[in-house]
Amino acid sequence: MQNISHSDRVTFKRCRRKWDLSSSLRQGLAPRDSAIGPLWFGSAMHFAMEDFHGYQKFGSDPKEALRFFGAHTPPQDLPTDAAELYPLGKAILDYYQEWLKHRNEYKTLWIDGVPQVEVRFELPLYEGVQFVGVFDRIVTDSMGRLFVMDYKFVKKFDTAKLALDPQVSAYCLAAESLYGQAFEGMVYMQFKKEMPQPPERLKNGTFSKNKSQATTSQFYTQALIETFGTVPAEYSDFVAYLISQESADGDSLIRRDVVRRNEHQVNAEAQKIMEESFDMTDPNVLLYPNPTRDCPWDCPFVDVCVGMDDGSDVAWMLEHNFAPKRELDWRKQLAEDVQNYGHN
Repeated sequence: MQNISHSDRVTFKRCRRKWDLSSSLRQGLAPRDSAIGPLWFGSAMHFAMEDFHGYQKFGSDPKEALRFFGAHTPPQDLPTDAAELYPLGKAILDYYQEWLKHRNEYKTLWIDGVPQVEVRFELPLYEGVQFVGVFDRIVTDSMGRLFVMDYKFVKKFDTAKLALDPQVSAYCLAAESLYGQAFEGMVYMQFKKEMPQPPERLKNGTFSKNKSQATTSQFYTQALIETFGTVPAEYSDFVAYLISQESADGDSLIRRDVVRRNEHQVNAEAQKIMEESFDMTDPNVLLYPNPTRDCPWDCPFVDVCVGMDDGSDVAWMLEHNFAPKRELDWRKQLAEDVQNYGHN
């Protein structure tokens, strides 16, 4: 069975040469010295969110699930910067719990006593080929409408892409197939990878009005009151600015966007997936590159790509600098430890 994922689709359309080198459908290579920090952090945070919005086996504080994940990660898979990532993850989870207190939360869908969190799907396309992925969470709103909820841990928010984002349409397609019900769309949640901070204090004792600082109106107002006993008039405009950036669905640190898809959009995506899959599973597919200015930071195969064009010994480069990609199944590795949690 050939499994096509969302990342396969993205990479194939971005650059067929990169896709050929990196996809598990083809050569499946990765740099030998590649850092797993971002992958580990995202997996750890998803693990904590899964339990917090599911069984709560680790209690009502998701930081305990995060701690467990780190403590039970095989040593060879623990990133070297874990000491920095732990405090960041804990701070984000603490802030998230406070964030939820001031917003109407979507409810996790439960089926036969099972919370629909981290749900793997397999959508058959045709014989021997399927579209696969994982729903972070299936939720309902106050009107009982169904949504796929997806978590992203990002350096900066990105909403411009949502109107055309193929993941939204594809996941709605897969969810409707798996659950046999219509889905309203996706709740796209972004968590900024920054420590929630009180406002920046300047040397002269005043507070910074820098709009890019990682603070909120609540933090800022609290610091002003603790310092001055009130909100001085000279800060009123900046506090008003911070408030204007916040809503029932987000602030400068966490935001969620409801992205809806109708039947026409879902059907159009189904056609795209099918057409792309024909190319991706064709052993004779053309593998031309698509160089852009993003390649130096976005692709680990830049030197290989240059070598393919200038006659270098690419085979040697691949053999010495790359190795088969190791798929890390965190859930499988931790399954027994999770099962035994609380029984020791």
